[in-house]
Amino acid sequence: MPLSACQSCATHDAIVFCLLCGARLCLPCDAALHAAAGLHPRARLCDKCNLAPAALRCDDVTLCAGCAGHGPPASALVAQYTGCPAPKDLVRIISTETPPQQDALEVWIADKLLEDDAGQLMEAGWDVAEETAKLEKMLSDLSSSSALVAPSQSCLIRTDDKKRQERERAKLRYAEKKKKNRRFCKQIMYASRKARADTRKRVKGRFAKASTTSQDPHSYNPVHDDPSNTDKGETRS
Repeated sequence: MPLSACQSCATHDAIVFCLLCGARLCLPCDAALHAAAGLHPRARLCDKCNLAPAALRCDDVTLCAGCAGHGPPASALVAQYTGCPAPKDLVRIISTETPPQQDALEVWIADKLLEDDAGQLMEAGWDVAEETAKLEKMLSDLSSSSALVAPSQSCLIRTDDKKRQERERAKLRYAEKKKKNRRFCKQIMYASRKARADTRKRVKGRFAKASTTSQDPHSYNPVHDDPSNTDKGETRS
C-alpha cells in the first residue's frame, strides 16, 4: 500500500500520527506544528494501512492494533514520543529496525495481546520489503537535511525564554508584595507605638514604671496632667 499524504501540507508522505490531533503528518510538519505543543504524543504510522498509529512491531514492520490482529506474532511495543527530538533520536524512535535489547515485559505483553491470532498471515499483495525501503530512504534524507534542526532549536529557545520570563515576573510580584507589606507593617507599628507613648506616665521626661510613678510626686501623666483636660472639666462644671 502506498504511503498516504501529510494532512497538513499535502505535499510530503505522512510518517507519524498525532494521537491528540488525529492527523497524519510528515516529519517537517510534525516538528513545526509541535514546537509549541510538545506534549502531544505521536507514533509512527502503521506500515499496512497508513491510517492509524502503530502499536506493535512485528518482525521488520510496525502495525496498528487493527492490522496487528492479522499479522505475525508481535515482538515489541512501538514507542511513542513527545516534544521536539533531535533528527538522530527521531530516526531511532520510528525506525523499523528492532532494537538490540527489548524489554522482556513489553515482549510478553505484545505476545499476550496477539496470542489468539498468532498463526495468521499478512494480507497478500503487500510488499513489506519495498515499503520499508521507501520509508528508510525518506528517513535518511530527512535526517541528513536541516529541515528538522531549526524547529527543534526554536522549540528549546522558546521554552527557555518562557521559563525565564515567568521567573522574572514571579520575582517582581514577590518584591512588590514584600514592599507593600513592609510599608503597611511600619505604619501600624508607628501608630501603635505613638498611641502607647501618649498614654504612658513619665518621670522627668522619661517613661517610668507604674510602681515608680505612684511614689514619685514629680511624675507626669499625660492624661491627667494635660491642661486641655482641666479646661474641659472646668467648662463642664
